[in-house]
Amino acid sequence: MIPEILAVISGALYAFSMPGFSMEFLSILSLIILFRILDSVELVRGAFASMLYFFTAILISHFWLLGTLITNFSRFLGYPPYMGFLTFLLFAFYESLFYLGFGAAYVLFRDRMNELVHSYIFVPSLFALIELLRGMGDLGFTGASLSDAFFKNEIALWIVSLVGKYGLIYLVVAGAEYLKRFRYRDLVLILGAIYLVFYIPKVVKNPVLNLEGQLLTLYQTSQDPVERYSVEPKVSLEKISDLEPKGILVTPEAFVSSLPVSKRVLDYLPEGAILGVVYKDERGYHNAAVYREGKNINIYDKVRLFPFAEMLPYPKVFSFLKFLKKLHYYTPGKSYKPMVVNGKSVGVLICFESYFEEGALTYANEGADFLLVISNDGWFKSKKALMQHFAKAVIRAAESGLWVVQVSNTGITGVVDGRGNIRVMLPPFTERAVHTYVGKPSPTLYSKYWKSVPFILIALLVVSVSFSRRRRVLKVWK
Repeated sequence: MIPEILAVISGALYAFSMPGFSMEFLSILSLIILFRILDSVELVRGAFASMLYFFTAILISHFWLLGTLITNFSRFLGYPPYMGFLTFLLFAFYESLFYLGFGAAYVLFRDRMNELVHSYIFVPSLFALIELLRGMGDLGFTGASLSDAFFKNEIALWIVSLVGKYGLIYLVVAGAEYLKRFRYRDLVLILGAIYLVFYIPKVVKNPVLNLEGQLLTLYQTSQDPVERYSVEPKVSLEKISDLEPKGILVTPEAFVSSLPVSKRVLDYLPEGAILGVVYKDERGYHNAAVYREGKNINIYDKVRLFPFAEMLPYPKVFSFLKFLKKLHYYTPGKSYKPMVVNGKSVGVLICFESYFEEGALTYANEGADFLLVISNDGWFKSKKALMQHFAKAVIRAAESGLWVVQVSNTGITGVVDGRGNIRVMLPPFTERAVHTYVGKPSPTLYSKYWKSVPFILIALLVVSVSFSRRRRVLKVWK
């Protein structure tokens, strides 16, 4: 079969392995097909096939983003729907560029290295480093990460607690490199056995963790994301007075969001509640979480802003995408600083921030008691989109050892313990409040050395490249 067609097929299999599609084991098969393609072609064609693989994976796994860009965002921001369609294609193209480099490097060193070095050191470390690089900078994004496919897998989550998501990615890619040597007929049996081991019996049974922490009331709203920005603050606050909250009340992102809300309004917010608030001060607008206890007001300003919607990255390059701005751009917070809530140290992440590990792991090392994620996922009408976001909370919990509580408009609202087990998960697209406890953190090995991961991956690449030998003739097309 033509390699480019196979690349599209394998990219589709990768997409179907993502959270919400419930076919996690397909990620391994998709990699096997990709690696077989890259073993059979030369440089340019290999780079293009790898790029096409991930372009297809992004288009299918993030189909829900297309709907948001051409409907909700288009209606809210007033741009023509075709601009949303073009933006979606540009997004998928940009993400796939990282895998253009992966395919080129794979083929370039394929015949220059010892086969074992190439398969089990070079390729896995390169793939993991590519995943790390595409999450860096103002354009960073970690959607459709290979590790997300295993968010319900107890063995995988245990591995994440030891070596992080990049270590898990390394092992999965190395496994696919090994399995690519088998005939497809044998692979069906092998992957079937893997499925039985990982997903039917509970091979690794995590002990029940004691619920000795803070009592919370989680309030999952179900509001139209456009209308919520026109609701007067007092209307939102009157709604929570009927909930009879127990312990600390937690609301979604931008729960109090009628603009402009001046900072002095925060002094009148109810006590004993962590509220998602949009407010304005002399520095500009802020997407924040606020907690008031007496005269003490704890404020966490979102550090990592969503590109184009909440801030404009590299303005000289991307000024043509200003039409994606939601009302205004926000001023980012300065650091991941835990809140003091009822004597507890609480790490807070707002929406997009849970896609990245630095916030959760910074809080873990600063002694946070648990991690709170507040979000407004009401823009997305697909349950698959909500599940892909909630899967990030599971990975963050496994990496950091912190219990993670996510509260979102339209869902998914839930609680994940420090080993990555989902303890509470409310059905999406419903308005509901639930009372729950969070337990104590269980520190992980990975949280102690996570900042060293880029250097470890680069060192592995350097070592493997040092084993390469010069090739007389380099073919660029086959």
